[in-house]
Order: sequence, then structure tokens, then C-alpha cells
Amino acid sequence: MILQPTVRSGAKPEIRSVALLIFLFFLCLYLLTFKGICTGDNLLHYDLVMNAITTGQPTLPDDLYDLNKQRYLKPYASEGLDGRLYLTLPPGLALASVPTGALGVAIENLTETPEVADELPARRNMAEVRTKPSAFFTGLVNPLVSALLIAMFFRMVSGIAVSREWATVLSLMLGLSTIIWPYSSTYWTQPVATVAVFGSFVFLVQGVEANRLRLAALSGLLAGFSFLTRFELLFVLPWLVLYVVLGSFPSVRRRGKFLLGFLGFFSIAVVLLMAWNHYRFGSIFDAGAFHQKRLGPSFGADLALSLPANLISLSNSIFVFSPPLILVFFGIYAFFKRERLMAVTTVGIAVTGLIVYSKFTHWDATGSWGPRFLVVLTPFLLLPASAFRPNRRWRRALVLCLLVIGFGVQLVPALVPYQHAAVARHFADLPSPLRYFTTTEIVPHFQELAAGGIELWWLRSPRLGAVGVCLILFQVYVARRLVKTMRSPSG
Repeated sequence: MILQPTVRSGAKPEIRSVALLIFLFFLCLYLLTFKGICTGDNLLHYDLVMNAITTGQPTLPDDLYDLNKQRYLKPYASEGLDGRLYLTLPPGLALASVPTGALGVAIENLTETPEVADELPARRNMAEVRTKPSAFFTGLVNPLVSALLIAMFFRMVSGIAVSREWATVLSLMLGLSTIIWPYSSTYWTQPVATVAVFGSFVFLVQGVEANRLRLAALSGLLAGFSFLTRFELLFVLPWLVLYVVLGSFPSVRRRGKFLLGFLGFFSIAVVLLMAWNHYRFGSIFDAGAFHQKRLGPSFGADLALSLPANLISLSNSIFVFSPPLILVFFGIYAFFKRERLMAVTTVGIAVTGLIVYSKFTHWDATGSWGPRFLVVLTPFLLLPASAFRPNRRWRRALVLCLLVIGFGVQLVPALVPYQHAAVARHFADLPSPLRYFTTTEIVPHFQELAAGGIELWWLRSPRLGAVGVCLILFQVYVARRLVKTMRSPSG
């Protein structure tokens, strides 16, 4: 059975111009609220990038890490054949950060920032690390790709939504009122992984509809890079293959070429990872860290607890932390009627991802805002809302409420760094599983915000403040242009 996709012509000039405005608007916003490194995982990626740029060695720096003295490194690093210490987390984030990290190193050298002491610190102050230009610029890859994700989402939904105005509103909801915003301000892997996997889906859809092999290759490359960033994103691959198998092509031969192009370029990432494993540890299948060698310990969660918690709990629900996703229930029926092939693939990815991440042993992603692992599913979950028609007063009221509530939820972590100690105290007296369903980490973060615990880089000095003001003014200009385009007759 072949499911016919809706054929959309190439993006019109006005669609491209609105997408550019959306990108610039969110780039300014995400830059203004950028925090950067906030956990030990982030720090390991940063130190790897710095060592690669400054010494040319793709290892963790010897002067900062010693596996024999820092036993906590075992899940994240392993000694290679050459005796050096290698990070065993997926390499995608570090690779994506090299260009901005190199710029940060150059600026740091010009400003003669003092070097870190040559010793093995038990714990480094994250706030101090964030003030270094090299750390700041290394993390800027996430605001950049997050803004790109919103623009890409707009390009996608503009061919489905009832109007360009509704496509713009949906894109604003994704960027302002879901966990895409707070994670754009961090140095977690999720933003890079999300733009890679969703970009792969977008280009695959466009490639099938336009019958362009070049887009299949680009989709395969992005799918491969998403795998290099988060290994478990391999679960998306069968759904992308299914999209090609069920898609409409002039001939079976053409479908075969398209599928071969997609899988061929995806396999580049697999081959590179195998070569990297062999270089480090002598085996193409040896990833180094014990929890990445054995799947059992990594997927040991009880779905009876984790799945409901990821759906309806106060502390982890994707709908609590991203209220606009509730619109999926209002648009899914129309989405299936209008875009059946896309709907099958989208829902398949979302449901499979929800099960995979709920099965994670550490499914609750302790030490990060809300359901961190579900960030990659966010654009897929909002996509069915593109078929929703806000043509009645109650529907418009619903959209406005979800936009405003979601904005309020995201504003807290956008202004306040993650409060590890405050969250631990807040949940201290609540046993599991009660803690997941009776309260939320939004509370201690809001308390910190009310107490004035705001951290914004452009408030540190008058010079940085001037940069922040320029970004705000430019964002206001872009916003006015965006509003003008939404009010135009073609919108």
C-alpha cells in the first residue's frame, strides 16, 4: 500500500523571508538567555573541545582528569590503547562545538584570561567556568541550532497549516512555550540531537515529495549525525525508512535509489564511529564506558512508573513542561486525514521515543529541567497541531492560554540556572513514586527567581550590557517585521 503525501511546491520567497525572521528572532532571544555549562557532563564535552583545539589531541586533558583519582569518571571516560583518557559519550556535540569553541579560544587569548590552576580539582565552580569566553562560545552552538530548529519547523508546517499566520503562531509556541527554550540556554546534547533528527525528517519528506536524491543524502547525513550525538536515536531510523517505503515514486527503481542514498549517507556516521572506536580501544564495537557496552543496565526502568510520569506527572510530564503539546490531541485526527504518511511516521517516532526514553534506567534525568530526554520528541509532538484550525473563539482562547502558560514555565529556567541544591531539598521528604506526581521542580526555581537569583551574561558588566541592549533592540526590530508579515494579506 502506497500512502500519497501531499505535494508541496518549493518554499515561496515570502515563506523563506518569514523563516529568516523567525530564526533571527529566536537567535536573539536564545543568546540573551544563554547560560552554558551547568553540569559535569557539559564540562567533560567542553574540556574535550578545548583540548582538541589547543593541543590537537581528541582526549580529555591530562592536567584536569585522572581516572585513578576521579572514580566518578568511569561511566564517562576510559583509557585508550595509547594510555590517554578518552570521553566515551557520543562525539556529536563536541564535533558541532569546535567552530564556536575555536572562536572562544581566540577571544580568550586576546583578552588574556587567566589560566586554570594546574591541578586536579575535586569540583569546579560552574558559574566561574561559564564566565570564560572559551566556555561561553563553545556552548553557543545550542542557541544557534535551536533557532535553526524553529525556522525549520516553520518551513515544515507552513505547507500544512491553514494559513501562514497559524504556522507562525505554532512556531512561536514551539520556541517560546516548550522546553526547547530552556535547553537552548544549556550545553546539553539535546538541542544538537533535536535539530539533526528533525532536520533529517524534514529533508526526507521534502525529498520524497520532490523526488530529489540530493535531499535523501542530506537526510541520511543528518540522521547519522543525530546517531553520533545520541546513540539511542537509532530508533528513528526504521520510521524514516518506512516513510520512503510507503512514499510515492515514479518507479520501484527510483524508490530503491532513494532508499540507498539515504541509508548510504547514514552509514557514513556508523563507519566513522566504528573507526573511532577501533582507534581508541582496538575494536570497532568497543565504545569504552561500561554502561554503553551493556544495554541491560541502561534500560532497566519500570514502565509502570516512568511512562505515566513522563505523560501526566507534575515533575516530569512533557505536557506540564511544554503545555502547547496538548494541541496534539486536537489536531491529530485532521493531521491523519490530510497527511497520512507524515502522520504515521510522526506518531511512530513520538510513541517509540516515549517508550525508549521511559525505559531508560535514569528516565527522570535528575539534575536537569523537566523531561530532558523528551526534548528530541517536542517538534514531532507539536507537528500534528499544524492541522488544527483556530477558527472559533474557544480554540483561539485555548491557543492563547497554552502559549502564555508555556511561556511562564520556560521563563523561569531561562532566567535562573538549574538549582541542584534547592531541588534536592524540595524533594527530600517525598518518597518515590509520590514525589513525581505531587510536586514539581518548577516551585524551587520560581522561588529562586522571586528572590532575585537571575543569571544573565549581559548583566555582568557595562560592556556586556551594551551588547545585550543591542541584541534586544535588534530583536524588537525583527519582531516588528514579523508582526507586519503576519498581518499582510498573504498571511
